[in-house]
Amino acid sequence: MRLQLFAGLMRELANRIFDNKWLKILSLVLAILLFRFSNQPVSVVRITGVPIEFQGLPVGMEIVHIDSPVVSLQVRGPQNMVTGLTTNQISVTANLADKDQGERVAQLQTTNVKLPDRIEVLSISPTFIRLRLERTISRNVRVIPTTEGQLPAGLEVYETSIQPETILVEGPQRDLERVSHFSTETINLDRLTSSYKSEVDVEVPTPMRFKEDQNVELSIIIGEKRQRRSYIIPVSILDDQSAAKRITPRRVEVELFGPASLIKQIESSEIKAEISLNGTLRGEALIAPVIKIPDRFQNQISISAIKPANLRIN
Repeated sequence: MRLQLFAGLMRELANRIFDNKWLKILSLVLAILLFRFSNQPVSVVRITGVPIEFQGLPVGMEIVHIDSPVVSLQVRGPQNMVTGLTTNQISVTANLADKDQGERVAQLQTTNVKLPDRIEVLSISPTFIRLRLERTISRNVRVIPTTEGQLPAGLEVYETSIQPETILVEGPQRDLERVSHFSTETINLDRLTSSYKSEVDVEVPTPMRFKEDQNVELSIIIGEKRQRRSYIIPVSILDDQSAAKRITPRRVEVELFGPASLIKQIESSEIKAEISLNGTLRGEALIAPVIKIPDRFQNQISISAIKPANLRIN
């Protein structure tokens, strides 16, 4: 009877052990790992290139120069932890609260460093950093187009324009106040055969930046190469032919400017130089002649010079 009872107890114990064998195996593995890690040898290592995070920067102020944006740390802890430590597991902060513009110094102490548990900081180098703070301002700055190369033969640029002509930029006060303009990205003229219009990027150097999103459009008007041509034109008096003898000189030189193919079509007989005396004039007076060119050339041909610009009447 006792033998049977003992055998039953043994069977029940065996069943309980095997029913939870995986749980027991897992517990055993965790216990081994914990024992191993808790008994890691302590090591001291140096970690370099740890970036500094700045806190408390006053509103309306920005950092424009830092002597060294990274530090080196000497840390101590379990060997397996410190040897695998990376910079993204470390936080080094510098407090800039209440600092004004100009050259400043920020102290760095071991208390400014945050590390994983069980690792301690022995030293930090450097123990301070020099930096320059500037007030942030914004202003509108003129944009100028930038081109390079040459148009194909027979063509020229008539006009280049930017819209908008200025952009709103913000940045350090000392840097931004020295800027007279910004340039667009360079447009190559070599392959252009007609007028060009496109959005372009503007080169805004760091630390300056756009205050808001802005699209800048560059327009380049291209046309036939232009030339100048001079004509000698007799002066006509509209309202007092008897005064013709009192006007000097009796002819003017008119210089026209426009596309070469159109300039060649204009004959001197098609150009008029007229004056109006507006009634009887006494003494001497200077009168500017009015130059007229054929209507078919309006908005294409311009008058670039009139010599003399004024006629004398006695």
